[in-house]
Amino acid sequence: MFGTNVIASSWYSTKGSLKVNSIFGTIQGEGPFTGRPCVFLRLKGCNLRCWFCDTEFDRGHVMSLDEVVDAIYIKTQHNNPLLVITGGEPMLQNLTPLCEILLRENWDIQIETAGTVWCERLPDQVTIVCSPKTPTVRSEIENRWPHTHWKYVIDTHLTQVDLWGIPSRDVTQIDNKPRNIARPYNRANVPIWLQPLDTQDQERNNKNLQFCIELCQKHGHRLSLQTHKIIGVP
Repeated sequence: MFGTNVIASSWYSTKGSLKVNSIFGTIQGEGPFTGRPCVFLRLKGCNLRCWFCDTEFDRGHVMSLDEVVDAIYIKTQHNNPLLVITGGEPMLQNLTPLCEILLRENWDIQIETAGTVWCERLPDQVTIVCSPKTPTVRSEIENRWPHTHWKYVIDTHLTQVDLWGIPSRDVTQIDNKPRNIARPYNRANVPIWLQPLDTQDQERNNKNLQFCIELCQKHGHRLSLQTHKIIGVP
C-alpha cells in the first residue's frame, strides 16, 4: 500500500489454489464494465511498488479452487455475473482453472494487470484491462486484441503524453524515477481509457480530471472514473 508492499514473485498452483486477500460484492467502478454489479477477487501480492496505490493486498491466505468458487457464488445475487480479478498483480498466480470453470457457467471475467507477467493458457474470452507502469508489457497481452483494454492513470504533475494523447513517460514507482510507459502498437483499434489519479488532494485531483477530459475529447479516448469511490462502495 502506497509503495510499502513486499515485492512478490510468481506463485503457481497446478490445482488452481490461490493466495486470496479478499472476495466481496461491489459495483465495478473503472474501465469497460463500469456500473455493473460484480464480485471482486483480490489476490495477494504484487511485483511492483506504486507510490499512489491505495489498496491493501499484502495480506491473505491460500484457498483451494473449490473454496474460491464457493465464496464467489456466495457473493452473487443475480443472473448476469461478472468477476473482476485484481490485486496487487493477479497474473502472478494461476488463474486459468478458475476462469475455465466460471466461463463454462456463463460468467464474464475481467482481469486487471500491469502487464509485466502472464498466466499461461488463459482463455481468450477473458477481458484484460492492462494499466502499464513499465516500459514494456507482455506480448501475450498486446496480441489479445480485441480482448485487451489499456488504462492509464493520469497525473498532471508527473505524466507526459505523446502526440496521440497516450502517456509515454511517468513516475509510478516508489523510487520516483521517471520511466517510459508501454503503449499499444495498434492505437487505432485498441480501447484506451484515461483515469485521473487520486492524489488525496482535491485541487490536484480536479486538475487531473480536467486533463483527462481534454485528452479524451481531443483524441477519442474513454474516460474512466473511480465510480465506486464516488458512490461509496468498496
